[in-house]
Amino acid sequence: MNNKNNEPILLYDGECGLCSFAVQFILRYEKDKRLKFATLQSDWAKGILQNSADAPPNLDSVVLLQNNSIYIKSRALTRLTPYLKFPFNLLAIFKIIPPFVADPLYDWVARNRQRFFKPRCVIISKEQEGRFVG
Repeated sequence: MNNKNNEPILLYDGECGLCSFAVQFILRYEKDKRLKFATLQSDWAKGILQNSADAPPNLDSVVLLQNNSIYIKSRALTRLTPYLKFPFNLLAIFKIIPPFVADPLYDWVARNRQRFFKPRCVIISKEQEGRFVG
């Protein structure tokens, strides 16, 4: 994995309204501004995922790169909770739900996200520019 500083990086679908909303939410409610972001469509993210033995082929879910590991779907989402301010960090309770239960729900939302959320761009401020890679 080519993440020299070993910073946590969230890879998201840049063409998905729900994903863009989630990134805006994280930027607003993040505790210490440690997370970095990149779209799955970026050459940087594609290179990371293609060169990783841990990444499944044709990955189209949210991905968290953390501590030289790759987390996808529900595991990526639950691993984001410690980065959030109270009360949103309490969502960590969902870690008790095993992936074989949580991932089908994640997949259902992912399949229907275009129906529920219109495409939107992530709007970033000058201070946030350095938090986006790729």
